[in-house]
Amino acid sequence: MPNWIIIVTLLVLALLLALGLFLLARQRKRTRLELRLASGRRQLLGRELQIYLAELDALDEEAIAAKRQEAENALDLLHIALVERQAHLLNYEDMAHLQQCKIDLLPTVAPDPSEALPETTPPTEPQRRRPERSQREFKQPTASERPAEGRDRTTIEGDLLDKINQLQDRKKPKK
Repeated sequence: MPNWIIIVTLLVLALLLALGLFLLARQRKRTRLELRLASGRRQLLGRELQIYLAELDALDEEAIAAKRQEAENALDLLHIALVERQAHLLNYEDMAHLQQCKIDLLPTVAPDPSEALPETTPPTEPQRRRPERSQREFKQPTASERPAEGRDRTTIEGDLLDKINQLQDRKKPKK
């Protein structure tokens, strides 16, 4: 074998060894840099933690308790207001339901207004807004439901409440 092949082989091996040593030195330098950054971050976090601990020690427990009590009181007041609002909404719903029942019962209790008015009268404003109302079929009262001549207000109100109870019993969901 010629000498130049041996020399080239030795040079290539030396070059590979130098490249390996260079990469190893570079990796160590990067590791040292990362360790330095990590220790700096640890020191910064330690300082920040000490600052927060000092702030926690400086807080007045009585002031915190007072603020907490105020928050609980405000929450209780909000809850009471919410319950009152819900009660008002239920009252309004009941009133609307009663008015609807009254409207539904009026044709059975009162005389038919169309008989008293001539047929050529133009439709009124509420009839234009709610045409489905005029399309509803009203149940004709039976002989027992027809108002008697001598009925007074209390019997009419009693009949109305009975009708409301019947309607509510039908609308209750079955569980």
